[in-house]
Amino acid sequence: MKIYEYFGLKKDPFSMIPDPNLFYESEPHSSALTRVLFSIENNRGAVAITGDVGTGKSILLRKILLNLYENQGYEPFLVICAHSDFDREWFLKKLTNFYSEEESEDNSLKSVIKKVMEKYEKDKEKAVLLIDEADKIQDKEIMEDLRNLLNLEVFDEKVFHLVLVGSRKLAKNLRNHMPFYQRIAIWSELTAFSEEEVGSYIKFRVEKCGGNRDLFTEDAVSKITLYSEGVPRLINVICDSALLEAYINKKDVVDEEIVEKIAGVRGLK
Repeated sequence: MKIYEYFGLKKDPFSMIPDPNLFYESEPHSSALTRVLFSIENNRGAVAITGDVGTGKSILLRKILLNLYENQGYEPFLVICAHSDFDREWFLKKLTNFYSEEESEDNSLKSVIKKVMEKYEKDKEKAVLLIDEADKIQDKEIMEDLRNLLNLEVFDEKVFHLVLVGSRKLAKNLRNHMPFYQRIAIWSELTAFSEEEVGSYIKFRVEKCGGNRDLFTEDAVSKITLYSEGVPRLINVICDSALLEAYINKKDVVDEEIVEKIAGVRGLK
């Protein structure tokens, strides 16, 4: 038996895998999603989203991707900058390979532009490039390439859209290349949940996974709020560990005592 089945759930509510179907529309997350979709639908070109570690940037990206996949007018693709030791050649290769069934030998900006325009002319689909951990982009040539791609237009329509997601260092890095920085029309910031939102978030996740009862006592939720400081990733970590602890101790709900134990073990107290 899966642990979540023990609690009457159909799937894991607090997995570390960012599931867009479990996207919780807190005020800052809902605002960021609205700003991104507005930017794309209204030809603003580029939008940036910043936030501290664990504030839900990755799941927001997946939610944006899901929304765009459901819209036939866009061709979204995601690039994750897992480290900062990449150069322009690596970056352009990522873009050209997205449009090619086989690995392309021509990874120039000219080739990328050609593929973007061909896709638009053939299927009337606009390119939407989403970059996760965009604060790791240091190369000014890459920034210049992105600026040039944002210039792709057909009459009054933007053919290429850009969504940059990263830590607060993103704004500082981009200001070092002002021509690109000035092309980003809309900015949004993700913040931690309020105390009220923490309880709503936990309940939302449980219900989305098939739960029909409260699995966390009010006192447990208060302690989760305290030790997570409203950071979504930490909420998930604490809740996931707490459910395991309740399962091991054959309890039907997570109480304050369990959360206190988890917080102590993880050094959150």
